[in-house]
Amino acid sequence: MHYLQLENDLEPSDGGTNQDEISEFIENDQRFIDYVIAVNLHPIPEDTCSECCPSQKWLDRQDFNPNDLIYEACAQLGWDSAPDNLCLKMNFQRIKDMKNI
Repeated sequence: MHYLQLENDLEPSDGGTNQDEISEFIENDQRFIDYVIAVNLHPIPEDTCSECCPSQKWLDRQDFNPNDLIYEACAQLGWDSAPDNLCLKMNFQRIKDMKNI
């Protein structure tokens, strides 16, 4: 059985010229760092239909989403608004077993 490990980097898309700055700000937010650590303490089942993606059931159980921090990040960066369409995708690495974590 294969499992996934959550990476500590986010992949921004559709956010315009400042998307990388927002993504990096959130990657360095302690809440995201703590989430990555906590998630990787347990196996993340790989979706049977898509390589390197967690199952929808696993995603539905998550109570944290880095996209929820976008507006807060923009405010802390001193901006008056946030990109409407910015999406931060979490990246996962495929591992063969939990010993590789």
